[in-house]
Amino acid sequence: IARASSRIGSWSRARDGFAALPQAGLSPPDLFSYATVLSRLNNDKQAAQLYAAVKAPSTLALAARYQRARSLLAAGDGVTARAVLRSLASSGSDTSAAAALSLTADLQTDDGDDAASRETLLELVKRFPATRFAAPARFDAALIALILGNTKTAAREFAKLASATRSLAPAATYWLGRSRASSGDVAGARKAWTDVVRDDSTSYYASLAAGRLGVESMHAAPASGSYPHVAQVDSAVRRVSLLQKFGMSAEAQMENDRLYKDAVSDSSRLLATAAVFSGTDQAARAIALGRIALTRLGSTPQVWRLIYPVAARDTIVSESRRAGLDPSLVAALIRQESRFNPGARSAAGARGLMQVMPAVGKSIAPSAGITTWNPDLLYDPGINIELGIRHLAPLVRSQPNIPRTLAAYNAGESRVSRWSKKKGADDAEIFTERIPFTETRDYVKSVLRNREFYRVLYAW
Repeated sequence: IARASSRIGSWSRARDGFAALPQAGLSPPDLFSYATVLSRLNNDKQAAQLYAAVKAPSTLALAARYQRARSLLAAGDGVTARAVLRSLASSGSDTSAAAALSLTADLQTDDGDDAASRETLLELVKRFPATRFAAPARFDAALIALILGNTKTAAREFAKLASATRSLAPAATYWLGRSRASSGDVAGARKAWTDVVRDDSTSYYASLAAGRLGVESMHAAPASGSYPHVAQVDSAVRRVSLLQKFGMSAEAQMENDRLYKDAVSDSSRLLATAAVFSGTDQAARAIALGRIALTRLGSTPQVWRLIYPVAARDTIVSESRRAGLDPSLVAALIRQESRFNPGARSAAGARGLMQVMPAVGKSIAPSAGITTWNPDLLYDPGINIELGIRHLAPLVRSQPNIPRTLAAYNAGESRVSRWSKKKGADDAEIFTERIPFTETRDYVKSVLRNREFYRVLYAW
């Protein structure tokens, strides 16, 4: 039970299962899993103790040492954590040592020592060029050079990275433009930004580059008209509705599975099926079908609106305006949080379109006139949007820019306050790049990219 629960992210159940067993009888992989479960539940001190008990095999032991350092940091023992990282960086395998150096560089940045952080990143690149940590380290080192005012060094390193690493090419090319602009090379900067927009006009970095150039990165006009109807699809949707009404969820899912499979194999059903799936518990499939349609049918506003759908639009507009928010930003956040599935529920228990936690919803409900609270109210799109916006609006007012607002919505205001102390963080784009949590950093970039789609695809 403990093993299965940890694999699916049921952390409390996994903890209870492991705790019911004698620790001395746990295998090294089980000890590692138990420690990870405790870390997920923020019991970092005990997690660090369990990670320290993993001595073999060597690969797992090295991974445990790295995770122990992270748990020690979370528990507030930075001195011991740094000692573990130094030891791992000097004696670990390529992967574990590179990971230790990467985290050490992050900590040096947190301490305000960007020069030392850059040296650590360059050491990582030199010693472990073949690891997955090398390319991000090169990017971060170049960014620090720019932050420290070494614009020519930054430009040289970003240019080299853009030509050598395909996955980081858009980011490196955009920041190459920023570096050139800072050194006075306006023509070179515009060329770099033009390259970003040309190569992929739908990316996060294309929207930034387009803003620098004063042009639109996306030119799609709001689509009009309805999606096609296919008789077989409509009849299947009616069956699904009836089956759900009578509590036959397994049979309803079988119908949905068949609808999706038929749409993938028959392009004439793609748009019709994606349209009926959109805004339902099949929202993820609607987006997947939209992406297939993009490949098969081409780039049109109608196809993009399947990939970037909207539901309860009137509520989004009215509640956003009441709170003084941009409706396209709210739609972009919902798309990232739930893909517009009103029945979405996260492993942590967040619910509905804007993934509002029950405790948060309960605290906000009285201000919305809800006197009798039930967590299931969060599955109602209108209520979820109203409560979610009431939760989001104070964050918007308390933060100086949207990237910090989004980071606070995802990771909490206390973390954003800490990240905002880094050198260069007054620049919203630099702040975003220096978010240490990959999940939060990608979240902020994704929502900002989504906002561009919603801005051009819909009339708000």
